[in-house]
Amino acid sequence: MKNRKSQFTVFVILGFVLLVVMFFIFFIVVNLGTESADREADRAIREFTETQAINYYVQSCLDAIVTDKVDEMAFQGGRFFEDHYELGAPGDTHIDGFGISIIIDTGLGEREVTKYPNVTYGIRNRGLCEVVTMHPPDYPYPATPVSELEGTYNSYANNECRRPISLRHSGFFGYNNMPLLCYWYDDTPNIPSGPRFLSPCLGNYDIFDGSPNDTFEYQLKTQIEKHVSTCIEFSEDDSFETSEGHIVRPLDEDPEVRILYERETFSVLLAYPFEIHIQGREPIVTSYEFEYKSDLRLTQIHRYLQNLLRRESQDIFFNISSQYHDVDGFRPEFSVNVYDFYKTETLPDGLDVTENGAGEPYEYDRVVIFRDEASLIGGRPLIFLTAIQNRKPVLDYINPSPHSFFNIIALENQVINITPEGFDPDNRRITTYNYTGWKETYNASFSDNEYCLDALEQTPTDWLKVEELCMEKDPSVEPKKWSSSEPYEETGRRASYQTNNLDLGVHRLNVTIQDVAGLKDWQEIRILVIDLPEVEIDVEPPFPYVPHGIVSLEDPFTIDGSESTAGVISGEIEGYLWSIEYSDGEMILDRYSTEDQSELRMPLEYTYYDLDQLILFIHNLNLTQPGDYELTLEVETDFEIEGETVTAVNSMGLEAVECIPHDNPGDPYSFPYNIGADPFLATHSCCIADNGMEDPGSYRLAGENDECLSKPYYGELETLRESVVENDSVNRNSLLGIETDNEYEYIGQGTPPDDFDLPDHSDQINNVYKLEFVRMCDGERGNICGGDYTGDITHEAACEYNENLSEQCSGPSQGISTIEVSCTNYTGGITFESLFKEGTGFCGQESRCVSQEDYSESGPFWAEVNSSECDGDGGCVPGPDKISCNVSECGDYGAQCDSSSEDHWLDVSNGICYFGGCSESTCGFYNNVSMDDLSDYVSNGFTGGAPCNETNIATNWECTGNGWWCQDGPQEYIFPNT
Repeated sequence: MKNRKSQFTVFVILGFVLLVVMFFIFFIVVNLGTESADREADRAIREFTETQAINYYVQSCLDAIVTDKVDEMAFQGGRFFEDHYELGAPGDTHIDGFGISIIIDTGLGEREVTKYPNVTYGIRNRGLCEVVTMHPPDYPYPATPVSELEGTYNSYANNECRRPISLRHSGFFGYNNMPLLCYWYDDTPNIPSGPRFLSPCLGNYDIFDGSPNDTFEYQLKTQIEKHVSTCIEFSEDDSFETSEGHIVRPLDEDPEVRILYERETFSVLLAYPFEIHIQGREPIVTSYEFEYKSDLRLTQIHRYLQNLLRRESQDIFFNISSQYHDVDGFRPEFSVNVYDFYKTETLPDGLDVTENGAGEPYEYDRVVIFRDEASLIGGRPLIFLTAIQNRKPVLDYINPSPHSFFNIIALENQVINITPEGFDPDNRRITTYNYTGWKETYNASFSDNEYCLDALEQTPTDWLKVEELCMEKDPSVEPKKWSSSEPYEETGRRASYQTNNLDLGVHRLNVTIQDVAGLKDWQEIRILVIDLPEVEIDVEPPFPYVPHGIVSLEDPFTIDGSESTAGVISGEIEGYLWSIEYSDGEMILDRYSTEDQSELRMPLEYTYYDLDQLILFIHNLNLTQPGDYELTLEVETDFEIEGETVTAVNSMGLEAVECIPHDNPGDPYSFPYNIGADPFLATHSCCIADNGMEDPGSYRLAGENDECLSKPYYGELETLRESVVENDSVNRNSLLGIETDNEYEYIGQGTPPDDFDLPDHSDQINNVYKLEFVRMCDGERGNICGGDYTGDITHEAACEYNENLSEQCSGPSQGISTIEVSCTNYTGGITFESLFKEGTGFCGQESRCVSQEDYSESGPFWAEVNSSECDGDGGCVPGPDKISCNVSECGDYGAQCDSSSEDHWLDVSNGICYFGGCSESTCGFYNNVSMDDLSDYVSNGFTGGAPCNETNIATNWECTGNGWWCQDGPQEYIFPNT
């Protein structure tokens, strides 16, 4: 049972294979038969066309139709206008009935005829892309100069602005409406091979958005298909029997047309239907493709015209009438003429064709007449007409300032120059430049009310708010400042206006241009006027009576800018720039300081010098020569314009004189003899005002023979010589009776005299002398007394002179005096010699004047009387409160009468010396007594080693109630009384 089933399966498979083989053989036989029939049909049609001269007939017909339709299409800008294919109303898509005269060959001779084609606009005044703005004030592209438009358009990333292909040949100044040459992907794709693969259709299409209707190919194809039947007429009588007995009969059906564009030519392929009756077979319907090749250079013409219109729509500086030969694709056989189609030269001011509909809608359009001498139609050049719709003029973007909100930022008192530049893409003139807005048709003022100031403080960059809160318009006033400015009256275009302090704030000005057709473009110019800082510059005069602007080469002065203030808008002051320039252009000072340094002290080193030193060197700092200087102060704020801070400048003239006369009763002597705190304020003894203090022109330096110091000094002869004459440069204030330790180097050029004529003073050594000290000016400085000086010494007062005494007790007082003095009797222990020479202070040996100090030479001494002064004659004047002391009663140990302190007065009573709290048997010892003299007083109460100090000299010995004591450092030793 199993074997039987297997055998059945094998038979089924073999049967199926046999069936497939038989079907394949049948298909081959049928197909071979069909191919044989097709070949027979092809031979039959060829024989028909060749024998009957059909091919020549069709070629002649196609030549007439193609030439006529290309001519018609070229005259109408690449399109046909018929009832079934209307692009739009005249003025929107084409110019209706434009007349052009041409020469035609009638066969009997040439004659001139006028054609009235509907000329399609090759450039239309509208945009299909968001990147192009069609309405002012943003037309043609917001806030962009004309010079940057082409790059902006071509680099725009939005793909919608790059398709369809025609947009790639468009620009800011019109939409390129030239139809494409051919469309690659139509219902019957035309993909040629070989050389045709590089045809102009490659790349001249749009994959996504193109339309085959808007091509030369489609329109020409449509026209040929429509009119070919009127030229090629086949009937049943045109049937033809071939040599093989086949019957060829044309069918009454519309042929199909294809057009292939080559680099230089184009071909029209006409597929005509035929019915072929082959003996023994069913009739075959097929088509025969007639090919007509035209030598009209549509490819080159189209490429050139596309580039020409692209250039015209993208480059506003391109002049199509004179620069057409500079366009890519130009051939020497090409020529271009432009016909301006407007009827009138000008229109009334303000008339806008597009808005008011004045005249014909295409009244100011232009027609471009293109000729190709190498493409002939009826013996004449091919003429291609395209129209350019009148386009808006373009006002070049006015934006001197890169600020994001303002086009112009101007400072108070600045001249604003506006130079608008208008361009007409149609290369016609701009008829008017018109100004409206601020300072032309209305006035505006800045109101610094509290809301305005608050806005400036809170949000200083919110200019819309500032405009709203701070600006007040007055439309009742028409200032006409721009239109009455000199540049506008001269050019009718440029205008200017100089701002003032009333123009602060945010303003808007419109500049409008208009072409001959009344089309306009305009820009609203936003202007910010900033009030300048108020620069207050002052120079504090060195003395109040000196006229303003007068400074001295010798005296410091202060430049003061602290009263300067920033404007309402210009921010805060953050710096001061001072400069001083000499009349010959030499820059003396150029110094910047920050906001907290609004004053500048001249010379700059003023703060680094001691005043006394500065007065010596100031003549070598900064202003070094008399004459005229210009002082300039520039105030800088924190408000920036184009990266530069807002500044304001003020200047004043300075006249530098050699010196300034000055008389200061409180400080009457010039340096170095001044006694005030500031040597510059001392009397300027060497500066003279010939015509008074109010006339700086009469200020002059005193000469070297003019005195600046004449002063008497009184005192001892040698002291006068040394202190006043020889040491004048050492201690200036000693001459003026001022106690000071300040010492100064020699001042000025003067030198001390080599010698003085001293009087004979052998018997007048202790007399009072007078020195008449005189110093001259140095001829170079007015506030310094530093010239030569002299001194005249005379005997002023004779003092008591005792020839019997080795030292005199009468004479001049110690030191020197600037007022007249007399002789003085010295106090006890003081003599003339002890003050001025090397004396002991004793008036004589037999009688000693003693008071509070020990004048003994050695050992015990005695006093004749208690005295306080010498009498000048060797005697003593008793002191009323002093008592005698007899040393013989006080022991042999150097006792003395001591009055060194209140507690140590010796008390003598009943012949016994008492001292402090000592016992009756004890007398006080004077300080610095030798330890040997005290040995008898040392008892076993002393401990701690050697008494007092290592030199065995006891110091600070006193008589105490318990005994003698000495103190050396921190240790104290007590010696009991003996």
